[in-house]
Amino acid sequence: MNSSTIIWKLGADCNNDLNIRTAIDYFNGSFNSKSLLDKWESPPIRVQGKSKRIRDFVSWMNSAPVVSEKAKKALDSLIGKHCEFLPLIKLRGKQFYAINVLTTLDCLDHAASQILYAKDDPKHV
Repeated sequence: MNSSTIIWKLGADCNNDLNIRTAIDYFNGSFNSKSLLDKWESPPIRVQGKSKRIRDFVSWMNSAPVVSEKAKKALDSLIGKHCEFLPLIKLRGKQFYAINVLTTLDCLDHAASQILYAKDDPKHV
């Protein structure tokens, strides 16, 4: 790893922080490295833990991280050309965005990995 490599791990504590949920079937055909900007409409969302603290990264779905306006501004120069920030929900008067990743890399070392593939799709890890 060279000195300019940055690795991020997003994490959320849905037991202690506010989190949001939506029907799982919404993600069939969404957030799959294709732009959603032209047809984007925020899905119906349930807010859980309304009285709990709101972080800059809100728990929703692993395939679509949710960030605050503050986090969006901090991340835009780093990842903006590889994703799109989609307005998702306002929480306590502040806008939050779903991150739709557009650039993906196949960097899985198949030979050194123990991989469990989906039963209905042998290409899906």
